[in-house]
Amino acid sequence: MQTVRESRRAKGGWFRKRKYRWLSYVFPRTTLFRVPAKPYHRIVAALAQGRFADLGCGTGSCAAMYSVASGNEAVGLDLEESLLAQARKEASRFRIPTRYLRGSVFATPFSDATFDSVYLGQVIEHIHEDRVVVREAFRILKPQGKLLISVPRGFSCQTDPPDADGGHVNFYHTENDCRAVLEGLHLHEVEFHEGDNHRFIMSCRRRA
Repeated sequence: MQTVRESRRAKGGWFRKRKYRWLSYVFPRTTLFRVPAKPYHRIVAALAQGRFADLGCGTGSCAAMYSVASGNEAVGLDLEESLLAQARKEASRFRIPTRYLRGSVFATPFSDATFDSVYLGQVIEHIHEDRVVVREAFRILKPQGKLLISVPRGFSCQTDPPDADGGHVNFYHTENDCRAVLEGLHLHEVEFHEGDNHRFIMSCRRRA
């Protein structure tokens, strides 16, 4: 009879993929230096600076990863209490000094110019009023602070099955599509970063 170990070895690719997908959500410390652990989170963690806010943080893995890598304070905000509960549980388990708060990305509970870095990761493609959310992120960003945004590349969404777009209402096909959400804001040093072929990763700074 085939043992569990032999079965897993025979299906190694499937088990490995499922294992890393699960770990990347639940154990950000474990996956911090693993290639399969959300490459765009690792890129954002390397780009961010100082006090960090992740708006629409989900299970909080990016905020936790940044806090572990940098030693800086990180705050995650999301409306889904079930996701926040999971984020808090894992942060407590690994003693990661990250706070997770319930709130809306349209009207965050933070004062003006609070954070050195603000991240909108896989958020604005789900929201019709994407520029409203970007303006709110800008409001809580300090002068010379970094705004970081990641969105799926439009072509990757359109080539997925129709029911696999995750409820996307905005599609960003080019870098100019991404830049458009910054219109009217005092931001400069807009850059796009390589590392994930399925997403645009954009960074910019608030002018002093």
